[in-house]
Amino acid sequence: MEAKPKILFVDDDSSLKRILEKILQDEGYNVDVASDGNTAKEKLLLHDYDVAILDNNLPGMNAIDVLKEINHPDVTEKVIMITAVNEDELAREGKKLGVREFLAKPFDMDKVISSIQRIHSLK
Repeated sequence: MEAKPKILFVDDDSSLKRILEKILQDEGYNVDVASDGNTAKEKLLLHDYDVAILDNNLPGMNAIDVLKEINHPDVTEKVIMITAVNEDELAREGKKLGVREFLAKPFDMDKVISSIQRIHSLK
């Protein structure tokens, strides 16, 4: 039997984390969560996730800083970055690091699922 795809979801909003974790688990994903940039970096370095969903605005360090420190395409190309505002500069910087998908908050769950499926299918 094939293992469930592993997803890391990083956001400092605990309510959103719980909701998204439950929805993704119901969709058949194995979900890990983090609340800040430092923990996200540690988890991304220690575990092989199929997809990572990172809010850009995180305590400690933002998602761009996390990805700059990791600086490895095996990680950065699996990232969906979410942000509360439409930031062109953020998108440009993220794309330079290899980020494939960007979603603005509030996001539609169907878009999240389809983004996960697109990135997971690239493996």
